[in-house]
Amino acid sequence: MIQKRTVGIVGTGNVGVAAAYAIFMLEDQKSVLTVSRMLTGEYGLKDVCLSIPSVVGIGGVEDAILPRLDAAELKGLQRSAAFLKDNISGLSF
Repeated sequence: MIQKRTVGIVGTGNVGVAAAYAIFMLEDQKSVLTVSRMLTGEYGLKDVCLSIPSVVGIGGVEDAILPRLDAAELKGLQRSAAFLKDNISGLSF
């Protein structure tokens, strides 16, 4: 039942996706969702937010699911993280 309801919601765009995520969390479904979160050593990266598959429940992100990356993928991920960190550090608020 949840799947049918959320599939209809997701079809409405970004607001629908946010609503579906809220349903997953409020119903504590322990769903695996790609969410942006602060990395704390995963893949050798710290202090940068990247979107990675994570188990999401009523309390928010509960655990990360870290796919195994080959050397080229890891290098690309680290390059992306460095790019984000460098550009964010240049912003002033």
